[in-house]
Amino acid sequence: MSFTPLPKTFTDLCGSLDPAHSRTLELGCGDGRFHAVVSELGLDLWGLDLAPPDRGTAADIVGDACEPPVIRGSLDLVVAANLVRHLAASRGNLEFMKQWLALLKPGGSLFLFEDEPDDHQPGAANYRDLQDFLKLLVPEARGALLPVSEFLALSSTALPQVDWEHGLVRN
Repeated sequence: MSFTPLPKTFTDLCGSLDPAHSRTLELGCGDGRFHAVVSELGLDLWGLDLAPPDRGTAADIVGDACEPPVIRGSLDLVVAANLVRHLAASRGNLEFMKQWLALLKPGGSLFLFEDEPDDHQPGAANYRDLQDFLKLLVPEARGALLPVSEFLALSSTALPQVDWEHGLVRN
């Protein structure tokens, strides 16, 4: 996923945050491509990844995204890009998202980015092949990609109190 253009819902949210006082975190930051795009919006986004920077990540914090080593109630924005469906597939549930919601200050937001080309798009098979390849490269960090329909079913069961708005969850 190129992450551009970012959804208007997300850019509006970022525009409403005070860059000097907002605390933002990307879970599973990987190589930092998303970080670079969000930085253009003026936010200081911290990255958390299981792998340290010497393994090619842009991590400011090394840790497990399912149990982030971050103070509860301390963040204005938490984002996860192409992470949730991998974690859900390997764990079989979305319980880790309760941890993410607990990180938010009152009024804070969780924004999830997940993509998957529809089967009729030319790149759909290549996309799934890439996800399978990445799973082989980093088996401890990536599960198989959970289909969107299964993700939606899990989210409505695990987080029934959450008000989803185009990928945005408000605390």
